[in-house]
Amino acid sequence: MSDYTLYYWPAPFRGEFVRSVLAHVHASWEEAGVGEISTLMDAAPAEQLVPFMGPPVLTDHAADLSLAQTPAILAYLGRKHGLTPDDPARAALTDKIIADANDVLYEMTLHNGAQMWTRKSWNAYRPRLGRWMEIFEETGRRHGLTAQAG
Repeated sequence: MSDYTLYYWPAPFRGEFVRSVLAHVHASWEEAGVGEISTLMDAAPAEQLVPFMGPPVLTDHAADLSLAQTPAILAYLGRKHGLTPDDPARAALTDKIIADANDVLYEMTLHNGAQMWTRKSWNAYRPRLGRWMEIFEETGRRHGLTAQAG
């Protein structure tokens, strides 16, 4: 049996953050099929693994725990696998970066695919994306995080 089951569409959106962390910690996981995800989403909250509106959902089989919401899942995995600092201030900074990354993805996918980009809308968004990148860079600079060359 795998360590985890991930309930997320076979698409590169919020689930990629979870997949990336699972791969980074060398965890084994299975991916639920589209039909299973749809059935789970349609179930009454009392019948779901964890009450949720939409994926991702991650089940940790060893802990007998299911979580929804990308930031909650990533915070849990970070703490469980020693990726989150013990210092509360630095842990909060990690949580902020997770939430910011989730916000950027939401914006870049136009509210999780609710709309499609046009040349005009993308050009209008580009300054905001640039500002997000400045926020990530400044956060890293202030806290001693630097990119490692190739």
